[in-house]
Amino acid sequence: MVYEFGIRLRGSIGDGRDGIEQFVEQAQSLVLNRLAPESSCFLATNELGHIRLLISLNKAVPPLSVDLLPNGQVRLTAKTAFAGPGYHKQVIELIKKLKIETRIVWNSVEACEQTGDDTGYFQHQDTQRLELYYLGWLQTLCREASENCNPDAVPETKWFANPANLSDLSNASGLRFLYQSESNIIGLTGPRNIEWAVRVLIDPQSGLDFFPCWSDFYADMRFGSAVNKMLFETSWRIPIDRNEVNELLTISALLEDAFGVDPKRNFPWQEWREINDYLIQQGVTVACRELVEERAGLACGKPTLGYRRENIRVLSGKWSLELPGHFVFRFLDSGSIIESRSVTGPLRTARFVTPKTYCRYGVVTGQKAEELIELFSQSCTGSSESTSRNSDGVCRKVIVNRLLSGRNDFYQVSVFAAIDGSIAVLSILVEGLEQLSWVRKVAKALLPIDKLPTSVNHEMTLENELEFAPREFLETQRYLTLSPASINMHNFSTVI
Repeated sequence: MVYEFGIRLRGSIGDGRDGIEQFVEQAQSLVLNRLAPESSCFLATNELGHIRLLISLNKAVPPLSVDLLPNGQVRLTAKTAFAGPGYHKQVIELIKKLKIETRIVWNSVEACEQTGDDTGYFQHQDTQRLELYYLGWLQTLCREASENCNPDAVPETKWFANPANLSDLSNASGLRFLYQSESNIIGLTGPRNIEWAVRVLIDPQSGLDFFPCWSDFYADMRFGSAVNKMLFETSWRIPIDRNEVNELLTISALLEDAFGVDPKRNFPWQEWREINDYLIQQGVTVACRELVEERAGLACGKPTLGYRRENIRVLSGKWSLELPGHFVFRFLDSGSIIESRSVTGPLRTARFVTPKTYCRYGVVTGQKAEELIELFSQSCTGSSESTSRNSDGVCRKVIVNRLLSGRNDFYQVSVFAAIDGSIAVLSILVEGLEQLSWVRKVAKALLPIDKLPTSVNHEMTLENELEFAPREFLETQRYLTLSPASINMHNFSTVI
């Protein structure tokens, strides 16, 4: 497996709470006021409960972390392999500025084991050597993918998280998603096929577009951010509110800026035209309209960029639910239940939660799946299908209720899925008997994350299950009870 590389440094600041608070304040001021406008920082805690400052220099790249350890010690970690040499240089510049602005004292690389810059750039400051290091790593990645490729094998769908969003902080909604691809090479700018890998082995310069930040130029950074947003955040439909309009405007502006600096770059012209069309339909004036139309007209095939053109998976606790990527997703007011809705086509609404079991409420953690389902479904009425454990190891129970609203025929379906010691609950409302086949497909695809084939390129961070005991879960069920009145029917008119 191709290794990840980057920068790991240790240093020291003033001891005590005052020293930590002063460092955080000075570092935040540097990031927000002295760096590029898209830079940002967040406070979090690491696995040991220590303060962690996450610094994002580019929206297409995972944030670097600065852990504030006891006795005034500091540990900086930045993974830069998939980002490119331009981003690597940005991190080095940040390290230098932190030393000036915060008076942090960085330890020498020789004094600490397993620290330093894997590429050697921190010491030699030679851009050409840095770029050669990245090209060698990319060729190793492509060689490994080519050697492991079986042309006769049936392609396997892999699920993976947005590698730029592993901290769950880049996504303002707090929702976490997985995306699918059949490619063995998945980077920050999208998947690559074996034909591409073979070309890179012959000519490594042909693979520069794999990195969102090959150079530290402004245009590279803007282009990389635009492509990442198109891949992971764009729903590829008409926007339904001002936030979605602003997201599309941001992508269009990023592409315009990048084109103004480097017009010879290979732009995703068809996808850019598609975004412009969505904006124009909402009465928004877009720049470069004629140019984009002309270039897109010369492109072959259909637009393909964008993982949300296909189904995606939304995560809750240890579980994942597969739904169309163009759905609208949000947390309900309870802050624990995820709601998703269709925007076009037939009415489809789903609500998803993962209760946690407690010994003190008479439920033993690790209890059998069948027992968990019976416990959590005991208050649900309706036409019930028998509880069964499927070949995937998941036990499921489906309860269907028919609802009449005027001349319309609705179905509210409760789905309980469990493995030993863990359960997920799903409530779906659809219009029309013919939609029940879709509901059963969704129920069957409700799976624990560890049962999914996942990408080897990027790890995933998992949350704990929400702390609902059966008694508390009964109170939560009011949010899971769906009816035509509770979701305002087809009220998806555009609000701009």
